[in-house]
Formats: sequence, structure tokens, C-alpha cells
Amino acid sequence: MFLEHVISVLSQSPIVKDDPEKGDSSSHRVDSHIEDNILQAAIFALTAFFRGGGKIGKKAVEQSYASVLAALTLQLGSCHGLATSGEQEPLRALLIAFQAFCECVGDLEMGKILARDGEQNENEKWINLIGDLAGCISIKRPKEDFNLEPAISLP
Repeated sequence: MFLEHVISVLSQSPIVKDDPEKGDSSSHRVDSHIEDNILQAAIFALTAFFRGGGKIGKKAVEQSYASVLAALTLQLGSCHGLATSGEQEPLRALLIAFQAFCECVGDLEMGKILARDGEQNENEKWINLIGDLAGCISIKRPKEDFNLEPAISLP
């Protein structure tokens, strides 16, 4: 349940920063700062869970592999956007969590890809990183079901 909750926090709140040139109000900046802190706490919690969850934690991660991977990948995109504007720390924290995920599920090749190209900020290299991750996953887990239908189906 803990893993599901933390993944839902990540999935509901992509990291975005206010544009000071657009005249954001101070209350909006406070809300944004609080959301950023919640997201960073969720990323740190995931890292700790991946590293210290033991056999039960590893089983939970394996059972939720697709949703965990999707949440990490979406956050990776948001963090790369921040890194291009000079904010490196969210990307570094997420890469540490992603590496811990790779170690937890035993995917050393994906970990190598992230270590090699994770902090690349150029668009072309960023797109190649996602492609390399997808290729790695398709080889390592060819039968994995990545059907991520929403919990609430709309008519």
C-alpha cells in the first residue's frame, strides 16, 4: 500500500516550475513550493523503499513494475525540463531513485543506461535515452503487461 500511495503522489504531480515573468502570485508560489517538497519527499521515500524494502519490498516493486516504471519515467521527463533551466537537484535525486529501482528489480543494463546518459540535457540525447530504456525493457521483460488503464473508466 505504501508503494502504491507514493507512486500515486508522483503520478498526480508532475514537477513544473513557475515562470517569474508571468507574474505568478505569491500564494501560487507557496503552493508550488509545497508540492515540490511533497514530490521530493516521495522520491526520497521511493529510493529508501527500493534500497531497504527487503524481500517483501522487492516483491511489491515487481508486482507494480509497470506503474513504478511509468511514474519514474514521467518524472524523469519533468526533471530533465528543470535541468535545462538550471535546476539539477531534482534530476539527480530522481536518477538516484531510478538507479535504486534498477538494482531492486535486477535490471543492471537499464541502470548502466541511466548512469551513462541520465543527466544529458540535449533534446536529441534525451529522446535517445528514452528509446534506449524502452529497448532495454522490451528485451528484459518481453511479456510484461504495460497496460496502464486509469483506475476510473470514463463512459
